Amino acid sequence: MSQMLTTALILITAAVAVLQDLKIRKVRNWLMLGVLSVYGALLLTGVLTVGPWPYNVVIINIIIGTITSVAMWLFGIWPAGDAKLFIVFVILLPHYYYTNENIIYFPSLTLLLNIFCLGVGFLCLKAIVRLVMYAYSLAAKGVFLKTALAGGINGLKKLPAQFNTLAFFLLTYLVARMVGDYVLGYGFRIFKSLAAFQFLIIFFFYRQLTAYFRSKLVMATCVLILLMLMFLRLALMGFDYAAFYVYMIALVRMSLYSIVAIQILITAFDVYINATQVFEITPDRLEPWIIIDRESVASKLKEHGVTIKFSADGIEPQDVETLKQILPRDYKIKVHKTFPFSPFVAGGVVLTMLLKMSLLHLIMMRLR
Repeated sequence: MSQMLTTALILITAAVAVLQDLKIRKVRNWLMLGVLSVYGALLLTGVLTVGPWPYNVVIINIIIGTITSVAMWLFGIWPAGDAKLFIVFVILLPHYYYTNENIIYFPSLTLLLNIFCLGVGFLCLKAIVRLVMYAYSLAAKGVFLKTALAGGINGLKKLPAQFNTLAFFLLTYLVARMVGDYVLGYGFRIFKSLAAFQFLIIFFFYRQLTAYFRSKLVMATCVLILLMLMFLRLALMGFDYAAFYVYMIALVRMSLYSIVAIQILITAFDVYINATQVFEITPDRLEPWIIIDRESVASKLKEHGVTIKFSADGIEPQDVETLKQILPRDYKIKVHKTFPFSPFVAGGVVLTMLLKMSLLHLIMMRLR
């Protein structure tokens, strides 16, 4: 009875949030506060329980989930409404929906991974369709091979950056696996799952990472740390060279899969976003909460010594007035077309309830 009631509450909340977001592009605070109030009342009256998990584990999960959600909002990865909606589902989703992941202190990492797997997967599908259409148009003009060759040469020029990112991935993946396996024990297997989470981290901060890791000093430091960790791993395995070889081959293979996938996704996103999600407007058409391209106004802001706040929620009303004052009337501002994200949050909830693990973790298990 308790499980059925909790599931019903979760699904109703997800459905109403999606309908609100699709209709008005916002998830109302009254919905989230109302759901949490009902859930709290049901817990206090004993109608619902948090399950077999200790209350301290549940509280730790909520705290980490809240910090993670707010941090992602501050970094501009998702708007405030979706950040709050994620926190609501962190609180609502019972821990028995995470049983296949073995993450004790932050099981909601599974939910977060599923949300972004769906979001990134949907955008990738749209990007791939756009790329196919673009390739078809090039073929119709008879310039497909020439353009593809130029793109391949450009890709080869970027290989050093790819190797830098691979070194970063290897380093952090190895650290996460070693910490999870040998240092913190079973209760902190979150560190092993963070190795999978790196895929999304690298995807979102790809350009910043590749730029940072071009430094020869940073690269040399990474290589040195990698060698030290490899030796430590070999020692922990009792200098079993055969087992160590198998382990390293699997590690490098997984990293290469990730780097190739990231490069394909980045290329597809660049084509898709530039072709369909970015358009230009003049200052008189600016409105609050429009998401504008930072680079398109950076020079003018610097020229006038003005700063404005850029966030995933868009620009604030006072910043709109500032831009209208300093920008010429015919100035072209690049703005980003947004889309509702709550369907992916709701889809991530349903996926978590069905799989009891993250889709990314399932894929990585199949690739091993």
